[in-house]
Amino acid sequence: MATLKFDDGRINLAVNDTGRIFSFNPADPNVYDGFFSLLEETPQKINKLSIEEEKLNAQELDEKSRTQEQLKIHAEIDKILREAFDNIFGEGQADVMFGSQSTCALGSNGDFIFSNALMALFPYFEKEMKKRQNKVKSVVKQYKE
Repeated sequence: MATLKFDDGRINLAVNDTGRIFSFNPADPNVYDGFFSLLEETPQKINKLSIEEEKLNAQELDEKSRTQEQLKIHAEIDKILREAFDNIFGEGQADVMFGSQSTCALGSNGDFIFSNALMALFPYFEKEMKKRQNKVKSVVKQYKE
């Protein structure tokens, strides 16, 4: 079978020396649409679960029961964030980026690894968009003259 190869704009990034390769196109409008969905929908869902966690603290539960309930809430938050990430970058990309870790896990800097991953990606968006815009400008300039 022949292989069709074309420039689809994707860049490939090795994730934390794990052997996993994260791939995305920083100029794909679907990525930006996914980010808007993340910003519009996800905070409400997570706030609802945060309220549930606060209610747990008010209940008189033993430590084991409270911890088990908190873990259920964190698992639900992880599910929400993974779905949002896959909505941005494509199905299965959360597994590529985070592996088996919960997106609620804390990095050594004290931030959630979900936030750390997004912050690590932003420079690639800036760099690639600038590079691609300059390419378009040079082509337009070439044909204007």
